[in-house]
Amino acid sequence: MDMSNHSGFTLYELLITLVIIAILTTMAAPGFGALIQRNRVARAASDVAISITYARGEAIRRSRGVAVCPAATGLQDGWTIEAGPPGGALPICGASVNTTLLQHEALKQVASPPAEPPFPAIQLSINRQGVSNSAWTSIAFQAAGCTAGAEGMRRTLTITQLLEVDSVTGPCS
Repeated sequence: MDMSNHSGFTLYELLITLVIIAILTTMAAPGFGALIQRNRVARAASDVAISITYARGEAIRRSRGVAVCPAATGLQDGWTIEAGPPGGALPICGASVNTTLLQHEALKQVASPPAEPPFPAIQLSINRQGVSNSAWTSIAFQAAGCTAGAEGMRRTLTITQLLEVDSVTGPCS
């Protein structure tokens, strides 16, 4: 059989290619896990910051008190944003006179760092001028089960009384 005009790959070439792909995939897999964890932490911090900004905007727009209401077990298990009754009084989370503006699901695979206070379980009240009661001043997030010192796996939100939110990235503690 004359092989001079035959085109294609030999079995040997195909096996070498598959081995190289397997090695590269094995080397890249741990990096993807860390990327996913960093993105979960960034999303959790972003979701909280966006919710605070939204609540402030709604308080001013509706000219009434608004509250960010964590689940009974804390912010990690979700939260709602509730507007109080007309007249500007600060709402009490869960009151029947409130209007629910937004409901957020639980944070996935994100934890409060061990050396930090736990996620807030008290409401953040915002008056009709958009000023908070300063119940939340700092919230830290980190990937659940991350190793101490793992870079970029932690976010800390600093919240002012005027609800300006600043986010800082750092290593797990």
